[in-house]
Amino acid sequence: MTIEAHGLGKAYRKHFSSASRIMDFANYLLRGRRSPRFFETNNVLRDIDLSVRRGRSLGIIGENGSGKSTLLKMVASIISPSCGSLEVNGRVASIIELGAGFNAEDTGLQNINSYLTMYAIPSAAFPEKIAQIIKFSGLGEKIGAPVKTYSSGMVVRLAFAIIAHLDADILLVDEALAVGDAVFSQKCIRFIKAFKQRGTILFVSHDLNALQSFCDEVIWLHEGAVRARGPARPVCEAYLEFTLSADYPEVAQQHAAGTKELTSTLTSVTELAQNGPAAAVEISGGPDLTRGFGGSKAEVVDVALRSVAGDAQRNLLNGGETVELVIRVRANADISEPIIGFLVKNPRGVEIFGENTLHDMKSGAFHLEAGSLYETVFSFKFPVLPSGDYTVSVAVADGDFFQHRQLVWRHDVLVLRVVSERFRYGLIGLSDTTVSIHRNDISADQDEAEVG
Repeated sequence: MTIEAHGLGKAYRKHFSSASRIMDFANYLLRGRRSPRFFETNNVLRDIDLSVRRGRSLGIIGENGSGKSTLLKMVASIISPSCGSLEVNGRVASIIELGAGFNAEDTGLQNINSYLTMYAIPSAAFPEKIAQIIKFSGLGEKIGAPVKTYSSGMVVRLAFAIIAHLDADILLVDEALAVGDAVFSQKCIRFIKAFKQRGTILFVSHDLNALQSFCDEVIWLHEGAVRARGPARPVCEAYLEFTLSADYPEVAQQHAAGTKELTSTLTSVTELAQNGPAAAVEISGGPDLTRGFGGSKAEVVDVALRSVAGDAQRNLLNGGETVELVIRVRANADISEPIIGFLVKNPRGVEIFGENTLHDMKSGAFHLEAGSLYETVFSFKFPVLPSGDYTVSVAVADGDFFQHRQLVWRHDVLVLRVVSERFRYGLIGLSDTTVSIHRNDISADQDEAEVG
């Protein structure tokens, strides 16, 4: 196992007064032990049994004060356990408080050197690591400026870039996924997903959707103890029901009592309809085709998202309207079974929707000829999305549904900034909806029957 804990616990002493602290310390010097006469013990964590193997990700949920961050800090050797055993096999990197360990007076480059030294990276590997970190962060020449001159976004970029290149075996993440702008955030999420294939992740978050996306298992900490552990979805659902019951006890009472089926007459009261577009979609700039891999046999030369109505070149669309996503590809070699497609991800890196050319062809299969330029147009009704920055990635492959090879993949070629007019639940909203409201009329004889 990469992480193994048995009976793990952490307790803190709370002295009754300053005098009690001094007397307790004197007693320790004289007798070599602490006396409970001078303090009370606060058990932050108790009886934690934990085992996480390589290639697995464990989510940790719980209310504030339940011991989540304390557990991560013990795994990171920031604090020591009060009891029990903890074995951690491998190098640990922490994404807990990004940039908290930087020396603000030093330059970004000096801080990189300090971190590489602290994590015992061989000095011979410094030049390559430094180049990789600077490229990942995107800071360029700013790396030579003092960190105190950096914006908060630049600090986050540098901190995450360093953590991503420490050759760690275990990654600890504590509410630190919303980093930087949309493109950099997607880069960080791709790193975490790739890290999961070779390392171990402990992930603390209050975002239950993110936990279910990233984690194989979830433990629920309650008042310092493990209340539940299992697959992500059922544990998250149990925790959500618990938190709702705590805030709204009447919901739990109604759930326990059940509901009665009533026969009634519905009287129409009113109907509601949406007024105009529910979300605005801004296309930020032109396509950026620099990120990704491949391109020798097929090359993506342009990507555009446009409306089919009015000005086709406008960069502001509406959720619910029909749009066209255009992908222009140049074939540098003959491709017998091409697949061209796109994928839209939300700010957390969750794949929201996408499409490709794996459809029944009306005029038979097609192929790409070397030296020719092709334009693929996807026409669809753009969904209504919650506010946030979304990214579009595009790809070209060769093969069929069951077996194909990626020829070129371009990450985050477009950034779509969505501003919703009202808050929405879930990942995708509905467009062109109407709502009808009716009054539930229960007959008098039914009421009397229920009373009797």
